[in-house]
Amino acid sequence: MSGRIHLSGGFLVDTTFQTPIFHNHLKTSFLGRNLIHHQTTTSTMDDALRMAQRGAPHGTLIIAEEQTHGKARKDFRSWSSMPAGNLYFTVILRSAELEPLSLVHFAAPASLAMACRDRGVDAQVKWPNDVWSHNKKLSGMIQPVEYEQEDNSPYCGSYYSMLGVGINVNQDMSKHPDPLLSKGAISLSQIMGKIVSREILLAQFMNHLEENIQKSREGVMSLYRSVDLLSGRTVIIKPKGLEEMESFEASVVEVMDNGQLKVSVNGEEKILMNEEVGEIRPKL
Repeated sequence: MSGRIHLSGGFLVDTTFQTPIFHNHLKTSFLGRNLIHHQTTTSTMDDALRMAQRGAPHGTLIIAEEQTHGKARKDFRSWSSMPAGNLYFTVILRSAELEPLSLVHFAAPASLAMACRDRGVDAQVKWPNDVWSHNKKLSGMIQPVEYEQEDNSPYCGSYYSMLGVGINVNQDMSKHPDPLLSKGAISLSQIMGKIVSREILLAQFMNHLEENIQKSREGVMSLYRSVDLLSGRTVIIKPKGLEEMESFEASVVEVMDNGQLKVSVNGEEKILMNEEVGEIRPKL
């Protein structure tokens, strides 16, 4: 059943995903070919985990109009998933080796930035895997990886991952009831001044992602650095798990090939891992 909502600025958007439009723009061999659409679900991540454990194929895409308990990157806290014409989805990815799935952590946000640029929006990746534009957040991602042991051999198995993505597409984030989101997030429709096709955007993301996850580590990280937001900028960093510690300023030197962030603090270079950073944002 189709659902329609009014948006600020007089826009009217159909909140039912149009699968034929998506497939018409999809150029992949695997990603997005097996599509499951829900009007409402607890979390597409939970759905994907159950399906992956039951053998769902590589590239399976689960999308929902609304999540009642969406997952976000920081300790899997709740992600705002209102039925407002945005994109909430998870892709199941499989590999015999761990390395290709570890590179998805960087290939995915770079691919989304490219898809946004295809739509005319200057999007960049804020380390490690948020996509920003106009100094505000457009998208967030999480990507847990699981190991699946073969039944008859303790030494053989494979890996699968659930890439969970939320993209602010057609919601006026400035009207969001959460002040952190109303001030710190933005949507594509706000930037472009019109309704954006979720179906075309998602297909373009799938197209870029399938191509980019086949690159070498050097290729993926080169692509990532080409859309990097932070290098050369002053940032505010809050260490993870040390909430009582004051944030500190640093100058970002580069994102390294291993995915770690090299920064300079008072003239001294430091290497930061994703796991030790609670929050990082450019100083405006």
